[in-house]
Amino acid sequence: MHQTAVVWAQELAVGLIKDQFGDVVGGVASQLVYSGPHTFIQLLRASSLAPPLLKQALLVLLQHNCVAAYKEEIKEADTNRVAAPASVMYAALLPAVLRRLRHPRFMVHIREEFGEKHEIVIQGLLEHGRLRMDQLIEYAAPRMNDTPEQAQGAVEEALAELVSEHFVERAPPPDRAPTASELGTVAGASKPPPRSGPAAATYQAQQAQAMASQARQAQERFRLPPRLQSLVALAAKRKRGEEVAGDVHREAAAVLGAGLDQDTLWRVNPEEFNRRFRHQLVQTLIAEKVEAAAGAVAGALLRVARRHERSPLEERTVPVTHVELAQAMAAQAREGLPAVAEESLPGVLELLFMDPSELVSKVGESPDGRPTVCVNLKRVMDLLRLKQLEAAVRQRFGVSACRVFRLLTMKRQLEQKQIAELAMLPVKETREILYRLLKAGYLLLQEVARSADHNPQRTLYLWRGGGGGG
Repeated sequence: MHQTAVVWAQELAVGLIKDQFGDVVGGVASQLVYSGPHTFIQLLRASSLAPPLLKQALLVLLQHNCVAAYKEEIKEADTNRVAAPASVMYAALLPAVLRRLRHPRFMVHIREEFGEKHEIVIQGLLEHGRLRMDQLIEYAAPRMNDTPEQAQGAVEEALAELVSEHFVERAPPPDRAPTASELGTVAGASKPPPRSGPAAATYQAQQAQAMASQARQAQERFRLPPRLQSLVALAAKRKRGEEVAGDVHREAAAVLGAGLDQDTLWRVNPEEFNRRFRHQLVQTLIAEKVEAAAGAVAGALLRVARRHERSPLEERTVPVTHVELAQAMAAQAREGLPAVAEESLPGVLELLFMDPSELVSKVGESPDGRPTVCVNLKRVMDLLRLKQLEAAVRQRFGVSACRVFRLLTMKRQLEQKQIAELAMLPVKETREILYRLLKAGYLLLQEVARSADHNPQRTLYLWRGGGGGG
């Protein structure tokens, strides 16, 4: 990330914390964001707060998933032996803080996809960071105009469905060290990692430990307690429009003989929301670029591949067979979403394969000869970023500048005279546009000398896109 963007991200994060939790909590967050991980003693010295007040500020940040606490051993550089007992470190999770700006959008998405009861559950988790089931029922009951006993069944069912869809997860264990991606651009994380020596070995060991702990947590993130597992099937039946007995909650409780899960803390999983928003953008772009039916097919492909996507940086989805695609289409049709009849699928897929952007690719064939396909997520996201850049150029510099910018992104690199001819603009206007875009950071200029003395008369000046803009 550009250094200026890093500074802006840090200032925005600290401003959000101060606005939502006050100056005391904001001061502690500022110290962690700008100075990196601290122990409690280091924070005590840097903040000049009384220990009870500092403890309360850290509890607020931990409760709202803005800070991670983990143990770190101090080792000797030469022998790699433990030089001091493990200390509890506190580190700011800057991406998590910035995602608080999307909380209203999270609630709107849940209301549109599931309904009001699910929105109340998400609202409670967003307001309080992490809650137990009994706390969640106590929060939701007055908003549902029910007593806690009456609201319990609805809250359990809503939470079970949200966990099964990965919108809600178990809070991570308190001793798990954050990974570099979770730290984001806080001080210490924005610096390049050490490449050699004891510091590099220590850094690699810490990251390996964090990734291993994250992998272990991944197996537990979405595990439902026994009492809630039966409610997932209930929600699925209701979604399909099947009849469900009215006393199913009472029967489930009698069979399981279990009370509320008092130990598990639940929190919102922002990654799943971001994944859904990203998939919506992909589907919309393909529908605009190809046709509406192609967008529906892309939505079904992403629906099947969603559970196998582990990172937002994956370049393509897992391969999806024709049978899986047809089943996803049928599910979309039942839910009232755009869908394509199974007999029309081959024609729509052929249109997608013929598109020069290669947003959807054929990666093989199943035993019955039908294609296995995937969505090229990286290509789609690159195209979306390019459209955003074009919109910014058009807004700041006008239509002619947008035409020049689009031409250079398509042709890679051109001379000034070629740009003027292809863009159908006067040479003088073209020159002015090029240098304005260069100054703003949207274009790059490369000098190709044909002689050792770099004589301008024997030098080519090639313009190309590639800048992200100032």
